[in-house]
Amino acid sequence: MSHLQKYSLVGVQWFVVGMLVLLIGTFVTSSAKAALYVDGSVFSDDFDGSTFSPSWNVTVWGGGACTVAGDGTAIIASDSPLSAGAVLWSDNDLLSGLGDDYGFEVRFKVGSLTGENATRDWILMQGRDNVPASGDWGGSWNVLGIDFRLNPYDDDHFNLDWWGWDGSSRIPSAVASGLLYGEWHTVIGHRKTDDTVDIYLNDNLVGNKPVIWDVNPTVLMAGDAAGGDAGLVTYDYMRVGSVVVPEPSSMVLTFLAGLGLMAYTWRRRK
Repeated sequence: MSHLQKYSLVGVQWFVVGMLVLLIGTFVTSSAKAALYVDGSVFSDDFDGSTFSPSWNVTVWGGGACTVAGDGTAIIASDSPLSAGAVLWSDNDLLSGLGDDYGFEVRFKVGSLTGENATRDWILMQGRDNVPASGDWGGSWNVLGIDFRLNPYDDDHFNLDWWGWDGSSRIPSAVASGLLYGEWHTVIGHRKTDDTVDIYLNDNLVGNKPVIWDVNPTVLMAGDAAGGDAGLVTYDYMRVGSVVVPEPSSMVLTFLAGLGLMAYTWRRRK
């Protein structure tokens, strides 16, 4: 083989290597960008054990129930629309001092939902400014910051909604439709410095909404607070804290270094 042919072959080989680097690096980068999570530095509950964390207050009435299942999940159930309810709500100062860049994350699955009141759908995860007096859900409080809701879509699917009942009236807006009952889903709300909330569903950006009332919440709430949307929802975890986005560049550089070492070894053996 002549020197010219040898150098041409090496050039082709390095071109192929370069294309592989570009393709695989692009894949690694796009995958890493999607895998953001909330670190739970402000609040985190994986629902381990057999009782709720002391940070939670539990209120049930009628056919409602809140239980820790013992397998790392919590179940909130409300049996009879408009006559039963079940809610978890935190202490007044749980979320104090959030700042202007933070996130909420919740992993859950829906067993059933029965919508009876369009403005009162199931509270998946909500921020408020005050803990109501026991049983007095019509008292003085405001929904603040974030408000994720669940509403039935058909017999097998439900919607992820944004901002329902605000103390007077409001029709929630759908963020994602046709989600399957019985499957695990993860929702992240990233409150950003521009006073908007990026909404992620299963690692995909599905919406952007203004921060509700442009004010941070101090109380966290979940469940059927008005008896308007009976159902059964299982929670795997809830987290509040900083939003972490894995840095893709380090992953790509590590890959490139490994590929370069392989190429160098290959050339030495030639």
